[in-house]
Amino acid sequence: MRAYLSVQFDKPVEKGCYAISSGSYAVRIECGTKYLFDFYELTGGIDEENMTVVHFQLKDEDCETFPDIIELKKHLHEITSIEECCIDIERGESPEIFPIRILEFVIEDWVKGCPMKPKSSRYVTVKEEKRKGGSIFTYVFTEKLLATFNRSVP
Repeated sequence: MRAYLSVQFDKPVEKGCYAISSGSYAVRIECGTKYLFDFYELTGGIDEENMTVVHFQLKDEDCETFPDIIELKKHLHEITSIEECCIDIERGESPEIFPIRILEFVIEDWVKGCPMKPKSSRYVTVKEEKRKGGSIFTYVFTEKLLATFNRSVP
């Protein structure tokens, strides 16, 4: 499983002045079940055209700490709210900055065999790319889903 996350901050993020990371996520699916998840690897960088935006690429889900990820992967298309998206900012002597909204959140998952494509919803758009031996499903969080978290950001 991989994820792509773009976060906008209240001020431009100056290179070399901040150490920004993202980790520890929680989502809720339509039946009310809450799932926590995280990844082992994180890379990212500041958007070249809009210095208030930081893009993160996450991979290798942490099933050891969050064993429910295995079950969550069956329900990614059923997510109805983002409950947690932790952004850690180390700033040293630099001015304080705050995340103001999630601009994009996309999860990709490889499924072996000939799986049935889950249906898109008003919260998650599902795309399928068939490959030899299986499919890559891409779950794009819609504006409606992103808004469930963005309204809670100070």
